[in-house]
Amino acid sequence: MSEQQAEVYLQTETVSPAWIRIERARHPQRPYPMDLIERVFTDFSEIHGDRAYGDDEAVACGMARWAMKR
Repeated sequence: MSEQQAEVYLQTETVSPAWIRIERARHPQRPYPMDLIERVFTDFSEIHGDRAYGDDEAVACGMARWAMKR
């Protein structure tokens, strides 16, 4: 964030809930789908490509085992 943006941010009395959501979505340390998949599942095998265009890195798809502890 630049100094000018920081000043505008601090001058604002209230921050809208929508802007807070945007900031959370763009936060560099937010959890990514693969982080959650690794915590919940075991033996995850990711599927790549769509036979026509190629690999879409925005989509996490695959098969895994759901390791429920008893």
